[in-house]
Amino acid sequence: MSLNYAILSLEITSKRMCGIRLIREDDLDMLLLCVYMTCDTVYDMSDVNEYNSILQEMTYIWTILDVNKLIISGDFDMEFTRSSLYIQGLGLHSSR
Repeated sequence: MSLNYAILSLEITSKRMCGIRLIREDDLDMLLLCVYMTCDTVYDMSDVNEYNSILQEMTYIWTILDVNKLIISGDFDMEFTRSSLYIQGLGLHSSR
């Protein structure tokens, strides 16, 4: 397995996300995204809108680039076991 990758920077709108695309000669095409999401909330709709906007941009990038591997890292600032305004947004973006 070669470690010889072409590394392409991505134009990302959100200031809370960055990413690169790695392409290898043997057909590996990988997207690496790193996010720092807004704090989990049960009341602040502006935070929810920003959170969902970042998820939408992630989904858009993944869909447009049509890569065969996706790695998302970072801080989602979410507690999955509590009721939150963010839970619905995650469900919408969990598959393409």
